[in-house]
Amino acid sequence: MDVKLYDTVRHKEIYDGNQEFVVIGIRLNQVELQGDFSGGTHNVCQRSWVDKKGLILNEKPTEYIICSAIHFLNDNEYVHQPVNIKKGFVICGRRHHNCFMSLGITSELLVKGRIDHGIKDEIEGFLTNTNRFVEREEGARIALAAGQIKEATTRLYSEDLY
Repeated sequence: MDVKLYDTVRHKEIYDGNQEFVVIGIRLNQVELQGDFSGGTHNVCQRSWVDKKGLILNEKPTEYIICSAIHFLNDNEYVHQPVNIKKGFVICGRRHHNCFMSLGITSELLVKGRIDHGIKDEIEGFLTNTNRFVEREEGARIALAAGQIKEATTRLYSEDLY
């Protein structure tokens, strides 16, 4: 089986193959999976290495957009960020302006000298159900494939979704 990073898979030995995971690491005979190993009862995000034998590659696109998000770029590394974000941080919201408002609220602490975000730039995009931050262009392709929008577009806007 040809498995790639960020593929959505299931494993025969984990909840009888009924739980979806995202591939975040690949070795010769193993893959590192990220997802909820509790079977959905605890709504947690965990990681574990498992044998490639028993993997079931999802045949249809299952990644979909769950909300607006903005990746604020700086040189810092933070915990609990989307799997493809190594530096900077992501703030999510119903619409992109909600993300900016959340940053504005934390910026009050910046004025008081408690937080230094060190933001250099920002990228507007979306968070997917596989915990990936995607820019507007990739978001448009994902939303179309998942049936969240009816017509192809080059850039996705939150207004296109709801």
